[in-house]
Amino acid sequence: MKKISLTVFVSLLAIVTQAQDHENFEPFKDRDFLFDILHIGTMLIAIYLIASFILQIFKAGMTARIKNRMLDKNTEENIVKELLQPDKKENKNYILQWFFIMVAIGVAFLLLMLTSPFGLHSMATIYLLFNEGYYSECQNMSLRKDFCLEAMRLCYMLTENKNSNKPPVNALLALMCFHASRFEARLDKYGEPVLYEEQDTNLWNQDLISKGAFYLNCSAKGNEISKYHLEASIAYWGTQKTESKEKWENVLQLYDRLLKMQYSPIAELNRIFALSKIKGKVEAIHEAEKLDLAYNPFYFSLLGELYTDIDNAKAILNFNRALSVVRSESGRQTIQKKISHLVSI
Repeated sequence: MKKISLTVFVSLLAIVTQAQDHENFEPFKDRDFLFDILHIGTMLIAIYLIASFILQIFKAGMTARIKNRMLDKNTEENIVKELLQPDKKENKNYILQWFFIMVAIGVAFLLLMLTSPFGLHSMATIYLLFNEGYYSECQNMSLRKDFCLEAMRLCYMLTENKNSNKPPVNALLALMCFHASRFEARLDKYGEPVLYEEQDTNLWNQDLISKGAFYLNCSAKGNEISKYHLEASIAYWGTQKTESKEKWENVLQLYDRLLKMQYSPIAELNRIFALSKIKGKVEAIHEAEKLDLAYNPFYFSLLGELYTDIDNAKAILNFNRALSVVRSESGRQTIQKKISHLVSI
């Protein structure tokens, strides 16, 4: 369902942005009008997801009703009759329920549009689109540049509109610029993923890093600090080639603040990795083993990395556990390489 929604969203916004470049199409010369379309597109996705969820509940109810009648009237003839000629009263009830549901949805979105900072709730959708491309698991591809670049273009449109050019929007664009700067280094010539520490830093795009720094400075206006500010600051340090203690101390502090603002298992694992750079692998292992992330491949991969050169048998064990729960083919290849290397030692 998520991928269908993203496809619809990208298609809608692709039409909008292409129309923007058409000189004879007068309405799209006004960026405020373009922004309205972006806002409507985000609303349509939310409506689609809610409607799909309600439809599933409706189908479940219908299935339960049919099963009950099958038990009460255990003949094929009566079942077919019930399906072809359902109870009119029940039909009226379903229509009435749908009417009130749609009214509730309409009121909810009207309140959302009136109370939210205009367009800022579009940021979550844009970031979701970027992450779908950056951590892609479809078609055995670990990176979908087209999704990422589309998300960056949409976020740039928000910065161009006076109503939505807010500090968090600039922070999000900075974050995506920093991540995108390492696109060429993330994959080798065979299209297989390259881990951060093994990347060729000469392939990092310095122009995008500079643009990221520019938008990060733009996001510093005012007193508000959003999760995008913290993530962009972390990503900034990720573009610094030097492996200094100062770098990892800053990253660790930023992750501490991010986790207090909004907890996520991935942020916790990244924090532990930063901790290992400062205080060593042993202390990081103690912190990692306190977590209960039994079905998270990144958790076992991190433990495998931390145990490497300390206890290679445990490292192999954790990499095998990661291999058993990872979903993407590119992820499996990366983990398998780690196991093969440790076995060959």
